[in-house]
Amino acid sequence: MKTAQCRIGGLGGVENRGRPNRVLIDLKALEENFQRVRDAVGSHARILAVVKSDAYGHGMVPVARTLLGCRIDGLGVAFLHEGIELREAIPGTFPVLLLCGLCSRDEVSAAVDWDLTPVIFDMDMLEVLDQESGRKGRITGFQLKVDTGMGRLGIRPADTAAFLDGVRRMRFLSLQGIISHFSSAGEEDRTFTEKQIACFEDVLNTARSMGYTLPLNNIANSAGMTLYPESISGMVRPGILLYGGGAGQSAFKPVMHFRGQVIQVKRVPAGTPISYGRTYYTPAPATLAVLSAGYADGLPRRLSNRGFVLLQGRRVPMVGTVCMNLTICDASLCGDVRPGDEAVFLGSQGGAVITCDEMAEWAETISYDVFCSIGSRHHREFLE
Repeated sequence: MKTAQCRIGGLGGVENRGRPNRVLIDLKALEENFQRVRDAVGSHARILAVVKSDAYGHGMVPVARTLLGCRIDGLGVAFLHEGIELREAIPGTFPVLLLCGLCSRDEVSAAVDWDLTPVIFDMDMLEVLDQESGRKGRITGFQLKVDTGMGRLGIRPADTAAFLDGVRRMRFLSLQGIISHFSSAGEEDRTFTEKQIACFEDVLNTARSMGYTLPLNNIANSAGMTLYPESISGMVRPGILLYGGGAGQSAFKPVMHFRGQVIQVKRVPAGTPISYGRTYYTPAPATLAVLSAGYADGLPRRLSNRGFVLLQGRRVPMVGTVCMNLTICDASLCGDVRPGDEAVFLGSQGGAVITCDEMAEWAETISYDVFCSIGSRHHREFLE
């Protein structure tokens, strides 16, 4: 397996020298996860991979290249600058959807120039898009966002018919599909998600009754496509599943691995206070290992006295408060731990594994937060 390096910050040419921590991105696992998504949805639905926010910390351009090599049907980003970055880095005519829309005429003009597909939820911006497309002699595709219950971006479902009447007046636009967003598809209570699905279907029926044939309607995200297959329409938008996250989805492989080192090992007596605020006292004589990562490296501070790390293929508890650059663990049950030994915060070591969902649960957050926090702070190495 080849390793391609991507330097994030630091001095030019330094790469990983002098850095005690490593973030590895397993692009082969990403490919396998994509194939599992393809197997799950079948050939009747297109797949748009969400690569916004630097592909959830995994590296937007390398992730996009890998997925395009798998024949992904399109890529979703949040904002214009991400779409432009993809166009500049990767040749080709693959679809790029701007999930958070456009905010100004300048942005609209750039989106048309770069052949990006905006999500629209405002009639004024729709008219500007039509004007700019006509001025440049282009037909621009777009998707209409309808708010079925997220309470965020999108027109009201009751306004669908009036908005679609306005779309008919546009001469240089092509409506590709209607898009919406689940608010809580991962919750045990299915009631609200089922209401959203019914609302979305009502919106689609309104569009069909007006003569619209929309091939790329989509509401199913990662949780939607796995837990609510009835929500799969013309396209699905997997995000966290592709990166190996999503509670209960053990068939999907982790793509991000976060590894550090042991900095110091010491034996301490019972009753020794540990780290800031003395939130932990050793209940018995203990062997402590001081590790090379802290909250500045993306470890949630909430892991203090709650999280685990892998040493010698064994889970050992984090003790005391997570510091800015260091974390302490109780290595008493390990063998001969030494400075320089590998410590795994996220990923596998021997037969043991710590998943992102586990870390998120310990920290009372979500896996998206963990991925973005860790991935954005490190030199990343891409395993191909």
